[in-house]
Amino acid sequence: MLPFLFLTYLKIRSINIDGNTFFSTSEIVEALRLKEGGPFSRVRLRSGVARLHILYASKGFFSARINSSYRINPDATVDVFVKIDEGRRAWIVDLVFEGDTILPYVDGLERNFRPVPYDEDFISSLETDVYYFYYENGYPHFQMTRDTTFLNDTAVVLREKISSGPPVIIKEVVVEGNRHIRPAIFFKEIVVEPPETFRYSRVMESVRRLYSLQVFDAVNYRIRDDSILVFVVRESRLRYLENNLGFTYPSYLYLSFRLGHYNIFGNMQNLEVAPVVLLSFSDGVSIYERRLDIYYRERYFLDRKNLRFNMNAFHYRTRDVNEYGLNAETIKEFSRYFYVHFGLSWKKTEAFTYQPFVNINSVFQRATYDDRNNILDATFGALMSLYIQKAFTGANFWKMTEVYAIYRSLDIHTIALRLRGGQIFSREEVPYSERFLLGGEGSVRGYDFNSIGTVVSDSLNPASTNYLNFNLEYRNHLSSRFGFVLFMDGAWTSDTLSLLFSRRPALGYGFGLRFYAGFAPIRIDFAVSDRFRVFPADVRIYFGVGNMF
Repeated sequence: MLPFLFLTYLKIRSINIDGNTFFSTSEIVEALRLKEGGPFSRVRLRSGVARLHILYASKGFFSARINSSYRINPDATVDVFVKIDEGRRAWIVDLVFEGDTILPYVDGLERNFRPVPYDEDFISSLETDVYYFYYENGYPHFQMTRDTTFLNDTAVVLREKISSGPPVIIKEVVVEGNRHIRPAIFFKEIVVEPPETFRYSRVMESVRRLYSLQVFDAVNYRIRDDSILVFVVRESRLRYLENNLGFTYPSYLYLSFRLGHYNIFGNMQNLEVAPVVLLSFSDGVSIYERRLDIYYRERYFLDRKNLRFNMNAFHYRTRDVNEYGLNAETIKEFSRYFYVHFGLSWKKTEAFTYQPFVNINSVFQRATYDDRNNILDATFGALMSLYIQKAFTGANFWKMTEVYAIYRSLDIHTIALRLRGGQIFSREEVPYSERFLLGGEGSVRGYDFNSIGTVVSDSLNPASTNYLNFNLEYRNHLSSRFGFVLFMDGAWTSDTLSLLFSRRPALGYGFGLRFYAGFAPIRIDFAVSDRFRVFPADVRIYFGVGNMF
């Protein structure tokens, strides 16, 4: 007993792998779950060898021989040795489907099958495709079991036994579990239209649309009497209070709140009050920026399920600007990912010491395509948006903004790129509040908040009528709980579009830490600008929830 206890406290000095050709040494060590400098025990080693046997068998090396040994050194360290004889890899030489209902798609897979190396990933992918095909063609009770027959050590026949169950024609859709949501609302979102053949994709699209109402904690479905599709829901609270916190070292603290009701008038009308405060610590504690929005949203405008209506009244005040106004817009959904806004805007705005109050009336339109998999932590997809505004009273200008963001991932690595641009065309002076302000959180990290642009007055933050902003991030999900980010931000600004690239861009660089604790990552970013001179005075630290873009 004592020698065994002693061995558990030994440290591994080296791990030596010999004979492997199919798997790399790093893959072998990862499967062993041993590491140099880590603890050693015979139990750990035996468990690791067992996992290696499973790993090799998953790729068809059923006759692989794996021998392990270890050597204890005088300094209480251990050298681990693993000798591998992989043997020959088995091939799947035939694929056979058996059962009560063999659809033409499955029959085609069998007839067109050609021998392939044995691979559990290949088999799982094949089975998933077959399951989906049956689910999509009216067989929600489909089941399939695998029976592997070995002709010899290197030849395998894969037999899949099918039990399809009866075909299902949906003749009725029923909702259970709703207490406050009217049944008519469900049938605006459920895309299944009886009578129709059961199709898994249409059922799941209905589930997705019901979740998008934001009033359900759970949405499930079941088939009753082989003809009735039952959606079972669990309602969440219709009233909500949410808050968000952001911090930029050393100067700013961001606080926001959302208080609202998702279904205030019974037809998915949303009423929300959203105050935002930005506190500054640069010269004592003061309110640098404040905003109050009151939103009213109709999901089914004019009782149409793909037409929405939004309206918000707002008051916005900073050290430079004071404005209040009203926006109203309709939103037409053309697909799950593409929608178009059309709206009217009125606001009364002034820039202290620079421009008196002016009333601005305008019309605007926005087209958006967004297929990101997660708004707060996207790993794939794209966002494209074009915004056009025409002011026709109080000021006379055209304003355009463009956004393009793309996300691509490979395993734990994600590359995220965002490009944003803006232009204002006018033959007269543009109101200060309509100009573009950049710098700091949201645009170019490393720079102070709203510090990039054209100087229009000594008493105001720089602001421009044309800009191009880029953000590039490399994101690494080291584990399910932790990751890091390397980033580079930049921006060009000018009051003359043709001279936009005539000067050097403002650049920011840095790295960040990500802590995954639920629906969004907690973000801490450390950044410096291209004007970095003094450490740590010129370092900026940003704290928030969700990635910046």
